[in-house]
Amino acid sequence: MVVDDNDEVRSVFSISLKMQGHEVIECTRGAEAIELFPKQRPEIVILDQSLPEIKGIEVGKQIRQLENGPNVVLALITGTDNAALRQLAEEAGFDDFLLKPISITELANWVDRVGLNQS
Repeated sequence: MVVDDNDEVRSVFSISLKMQGHEVIECTRGAEAIELFPKQRPEIVILDQSLPEIKGIEVGKQIRQLENGPNVVLALITGTDNAALRQLAEEAGFDDFLLKPISITELANWVDRVGLNQS
């Protein structure tokens, strides 16, 4: 699941994951991701921190509370790299912290690293 309100970023991530053989669920808002998560049961959720209405960290906290939430690989993506935000993400239960901009190759390597490459 790729959750980002930026169409270009969401599209690049989706294309990269599809090229690796993954099905991709795209969401533009955090509330949409929270609603779809129990129905779709994704293996990985990449959340943009600067989503409108509900920030990525809060969406991640809510996803962790849902059925199968503890089992998903949860990554926060942001253009801001600071220790406080990294700490908040860790406390919220995120598995990883990704920095924008991220290339398709970097994303593919990250997916391989977290062990989700099914191709």
